[in-house]
Amino acid sequence: MDELVLFYYYCWLLWLLIYFFLPLSRVRTVMIIWILVFILTSQLHVSIVAVQVSLSFIILLIGTLVLFGLSHDRFYDLMISFICMISYAGLLMWEKTAPVLFFIPSTIIIPFLIAVSILLLIHSFHHRMIVVVIGLSFGQLLYELILMMYSLNDSIGNYFYMNYLLMTILWLLIAECIIRCVKKMIRLTRTLLY
Repeated sequence: MDELVLFYYYCWLLWLLIYFFLPLSRVRTVMIIWILVFILTSQLHVSIVAVQVSLSFIILLIGTLVLFGLSHDRFYDLMISFICMISYAGLLMWEKTAPVLFFIPSTIIIPFLIAVSILLLIHSFHHRMIVVVIGLSFGQLLYELILMMYSLNDSIGNYFYMNYLLMTILWLLIAECIIRCVKKMIRLTRTLLY
């Protein structure tokens, strides 16, 4: 139940940030509609070969793959997505086998570690968002396939995954705001000094 509340909280927080802080444009409108469709389809599941897959997971994955296809630096982004996928699946497996090793709740530490690695490897904010969604989506797919080998079936695209994804996006958004504020402060101090 907590995952559902967190999911709605993160989605609406992201929706509010986009609605009030992005300038009016076609990109803002598409992002707002995309989040609303993500919320609406979050409770719908599709059965594919005896595996439950969330419809919002499928929509999110198809949308980001289209955005990935439109990006310029595909090979580098693909490599970083692969790193993100392996690290996400590895951290989830580590949490499953040795939960004592996490001294901070996993809903905070896993998105934070993924966000820091993405921040260090990619400079463009839009590419960060595309890479994190693709990496976490395929990481969730890999994690669920590993669990299926041990007959521990769970639905692909569940609320745990969505919370990890939305928390990672919020960490990246906070980092982007801090980076932009620091750049503005540096520009302001340069103009005052010269």
